[in-house]
Amino acid sequence: MERKRAIMHPTAPAIRELMLELCNTNKRSVVFLSAGVDSNAILSAFLLNGIKPAVLSFCLDGKPSTDFRSAQDTAKKENLEFIPVFLPTDLDQIVEDLKFLISNCYLKKKAELEAFWPCLYGIRAAHEAGVRVIANGLTAGGLFGDDRNCSIRGAGADGDNATWLDEIRAEKFAKENYGQRWAWNVITGERLIEVISPYRDARFREILKGHSWQSCNKPLQKQPLRDAFPEMNKYKIKKHTNLQLGDSGISELFAQLVEHPINKTGALSVVGIYNSIAKEIENAKR
Repeated sequence: MERKRAIMHPTAPAIRELMLELCNTNKRSVVFLSAGVDSNAILSAFLLNGIKPAVLSFCLDGKPSTDFRSAQDTAKKENLEFIPVFLPTDLDQIVEDLKFLISNCYLKKKAELEAFWPCLYGIRAAHEAGVRVIANGLTAGGLFGDDRNCSIRGAGADGDNATWLDEIRAEKFAKENYGQRWAWNVITGERLIEVISPYRDARFREILKGHSWQSCNKPLQKQPLRDAFPEMNKYKIKKHTNLQLGDSGISELFAQLVEHPINKTGALSVVGIYNSIAKEIENAKR
């Protein structure tokens, strides 16, 4: 049996109130669900509001990932509709998708292309299922410092210093396209789908201001969210992993493009391929 924390994180009540405010709609909705804290907190907020959204998760065709299985299990546990999305593994199709994303969705970098690619298929599937509202956990990592650099610094002597994490939060959220915002706007906008992305809300940063990496990630990663929604303790929560990494196989699949005819320059990594595609598209527009 999991032991309850004797002391709740001081931001938990305010986080819970804000999430309950934001995760509320009377339209047909879906939560893009993984095995992470971010999306499961969103689902918990919907359920506490008396809303039973559908749950959507994706995986490579024929390769269910940990995130996919966890989302499927949670949907069954809560008696929610589950929308599975099986991503194509055909490299020719992936090349066409990359050209589309680079040309139309303001994406060029490896991480953002590989992160948004499954979302493209997820949004399409949600639209086909009649969904009017998509809720996602994007940008939560920027609030809690779950990237590699922050984690290393946070685990060191500087971990209790809140100043640097506040500065990183401000820097990341100042970027207009943080968390592939423009790509999401393009693909959901043309389908008239509303997006609930609670961690983008500026009030979240105000709530967490002055709280250090150690405060936010000890004893467990994203402890304020866990304390705000203890209801999600019954789910299979795992430590954060970028959705294109872990056992999803997405990054490994895209790496195979170095052997594909699209690699006209003999690039040794997919970064060179993405750059070549972007350059071709840019030249064609001139």
